[in-house]
Amino acid sequence: MENCFAALPMRIPLVSTMKEAYKPISKVTKKIKTQFAYIYSSYFVAFWTAVLGARLIPRVVIHNVSM
Repeated sequence: MENCFAALPMRIPLVSTMKEAYKPISKVTKKIKTQFAYIYSSYFVAFWTAVLGARLIPRVVIHNVSM
C-alpha cells in the first residue's frame, strides 16, 4: 500500500519465496491499512486548513483593522 504523505517505518522480514512472504507482509501492512482513515483525514484537514486559512486570516485581519 502506497503512502505518499508520510514516511512510516516498517520492518519487513526477508524470506526466500513469495509464497512464504504473504503472511509476514500481511501482518506488517495490517497496521497501515487500519490507519488509512487517520492518515488521509489528517492530510485532508491540513490541506483545507492551508487553503481556507490563507483566505480567511487576511480577511479577518483587514476587516478588524478597517473598522
